[in-house]
Amino acid sequence: MPDNLEVTIKETHQETAEPLSRKVVKGGLWVFTLRIINRGLGFVRTIILARLLAPEDFGLLGISMLAIATLETFSQTGFQAALIQKKEN
Repeated sequence: MPDNLEVTIKETHQETAEPLSRKVVKGGLWVFTLRIINRGLGFVRTIILARLLAPEDFGLLGISMLAIATLETFSQTGFQAALIQKKEN
């Protein structure tokens, strides 16, 4: 590849490349938005289940959901974070 073409490609890439800080902010907003939507849908699901189930059944559902959330918290090993941090296979 000729040198002048390589320089032109690098200059074009630098002009169109988005700064890292902007990408971080954009990604953070997406994560925040998805969490809000997830919480909202969970709230709607809870309201629907509260209307459909008897109070005793809804209480059992609440206890089971609490147990599942607790088990998920203690069973997370951090493998996903380690996988993201490592660049090798």
